[in-house]
Amino acid sequence: MKSRYATKEELLEKAKEAQGKKFKDLDKTGLLSNSKNKGGLGQIIEEGLFGMPINNRAEPDFAWLGVELKVTPVKLVDNGKRYSAKERLVLCVINYHEEGHNDCFKNSAAWAKAENMLIVVYLWEKGKDKGEYVILKAFLHEFSEEDLLVIEKDWKKIHDKIASGHAEDLTEADTDILAACTKGANGMVFVEQFGSDVKAKPRAFCLKTAYMSMILRLQLGHPQELLRIFSAQELREYGSYSDILRKRLEPFVNLRVDEIVEMLGFDYNPNKKDVLAQLTASMLGVKGMDLSKTLEFQQSNIHVKTIRLEPNGVPREHMSFGKVDFNALMSDSWEESQFFREFEENKYLLIVYQYLETAKQNPNRVPVFRGARLWNMPGMVINRYVKQLWKETRAVLKEGVKLERKGNRVLNNLPGAKQNPVCHLRSKAKDGNDKDRLPDGQEITKQAFWLNNTYVAKIVSQEEDESRLVMDVVSADK
Repeated sequence: MKSRYATKEELLEKAKEAQGKKFKDLDKTGLLSNSKNKGGLGQIIEEGLFGMPINNRAEPDFAWLGVELKVTPVKLVDNGKRYSAKERLVLCVINYHEEGHNDCFKNSAAWAKAENMLIVVYLWEKGKDKGEYVILKAFLHEFSEEDLLVIEKDWKKIHDKIASGHAEDLTEADTDILAACTKGANGMVFVEQFGSDVKAKPRAFCLKTAYMSMILRLQLGHPQELLRIFSAQELREYGSYSDILRKRLEPFVNLRVDEIVEMLGFDYNPNKKDVLAQLTASMLGVKGMDLSKTLEFQQSNIHVKTIRLEPNGVPREHMSFGKVDFNALMSDSWEESQFFREFEENKYLLIVYQYLETAKQNPNRVPVFRGARLWNMPGMVINRYVKQLWKETRAVLKEGVKLERKGNRVLNNLPGAKQNPVCHLRSKAKDGNDKDRLPDGQEITKQAFWLNNTYVAKIVSQEEDESRLVMDVVSADK
């Protein structure tokens, strides 16, 4: 084997022989028809293309070159106009005890797998037999300087939770590119962790789906023209997206919106729905552009939410998220559910403005900019309060939703804001005719997932003290 692939370039040339072929063309030993084969399509590449014996190696697949083989799918989206990664790129299962003892990124299991990757990409098509999937491209991946700086910081965040005995609090949204994703089909499985008697979900190091989409589009000739807003110099100097955001926004904190508008020469229209988000983008030096469309926000699953606090520090309105798919809610497991994935996988730039007067005191009131922060929901809150809402909603759906007309309104018994200190369901529809069909056949105005306004106030007031936030939520539930 060593003599066949003396260099990475030779290895890549061999891999390129698979381009345009189907997996059935490479399956020399009937792996596709073997129901006991759990290694999947990667094993067909290993055995059928490279002639490698199948085994689970801790070291890189091509150890003498330090190269790891990764086989990953893309799918066509936007009516076939562009490619998107179908899933995360899993690097390796996290051994909590080994990671707890390791204090160097370059010695980590994640870097051992990710440093030199030969990535083979195939097109996944719904309903097609696996053997018919076509291999599109093979390439050797190199991380950009900016991405590598972020990945090393990501690893440290994951490592610090593991080393402190809090692996149970890990979520995929903790980090930006390198993540700790849940691993295993059974969401009820827990394993021992380093430094604690509390068991944690098994997780794996992975590269996020959104990041892989950007890498694969570039390789497949569908690159996205996205603006990179954080430089390598800033990442070296400040260390994280959060610190860069804080530094750039610092000069504007506690200024009135009209003062900021004058400083920036911003075209301010208070009637535009997203005007405050656009103003914040301008403060960050990203004029005339949606922050969520920038490279860093796209690859890290960062979504923008604007919060308008009342003088008492609580927003008038609850914070809405996606519409609820009731049929999926009944069929999906907890870890497949939109409730879990929304907060397990995504983080949010919370842009905070505050009014110093009530609307009654001054109908033309102008808010003050209080700052912005990157936030993701703590794992303890997801697995206690969001899961509680998921369970209670399923129970109501199973029994049948009770709909009661009162005047012009139709009330229901889906879990409301008073039943959970964190989240609830309520309508989010264009009008009374904008409806969904429930599993029992009844129709209901479209419902969405909402964070309670009081919980949003806690997020804002507690800044980044995650443990205190969880304690406050727990005490509110007693």
